[in-house]
Amino acid sequence: MKPAHEDTENAHWRATTPEQRSYLVEALHWFHYRTPALKRSWTREETLTWELLRALEILPESFFLRPMVQAIGQLSGESRAAVEPLLALPRISVFRYPSLKLKGNKRNCCGDIGFGDGDLPTVWIEAKTARFQPAKLEAQLAQQRAAMGAMLNNRPSILVTLLPSAWALDEVPNLSWVAVRNVFETGLAQLRRALHDENLCKGYESLAIELIQRVDSHPNGLVAQQVVPPDRSASPRGG
Repeated sequence: MKPAHEDTENAHWRATTPEQRSYLVEALHWFHYRTPALKRSWTREETLTWELLRALEILPESFFLRPMVQAIGQLSGESRAAVEPLLALPRISVFRYPSLKLKGNKRNCCGDIGFGDGDLPTVWIEAKTARFQPAKLEAQLAQQRAAMGAMLNNRPSILVTLLPSAWALDEVPNLSWVAVRNVFETGLAQLRRALHDENLCKGYESLAIELIQRVDSHPNGLVAQQVVPPDRSASPRGG
């Protein structure tokens, strides 16, 4: 049983409004209340998913988020139909852990990342960075597809996995971690060319490089091949 002060603190947190939740505090709070089995969750998908979500929220959309959505659209005909309406929007919304809106003991079930139009995500991503049982993941994906169908009322949508290529499931569209890494590396080069002022580029550049390095160095080997680390010393003017 958790100490009483932890239950009280958790209740206070749940009562806050989005305006009161800084990203850093929200992330720290989320990990603090994980079960003991997840205390080493830096090797699981949670930590890297949080980092990817934050990068997609902050970095210039045209260089990072839109190319990632475009990469999803290239996975299948169904994914292409789902992303085309999003790419036509002036701004694509990023959803953190979108709820499946289930009832009872399934009420806390959610996806990992969603992209949508500000109302509901129509592109859902289920990310994994640790080994899993294929049958268990397939059951989870089936539940998510059913929930998406109930919520989206026949709107074009797609559920894809975010796994190393070697772990991909048959007949399930997969955006590999290598593909995400490549989107960020290309976006970084475009960013350096577009922002000629090094002071304007520095913060964005640091965030993009950190995400690339986290994917490259993940202890579970998310990238199949050796990759060259991004050059921190490169000038934005020289991109």
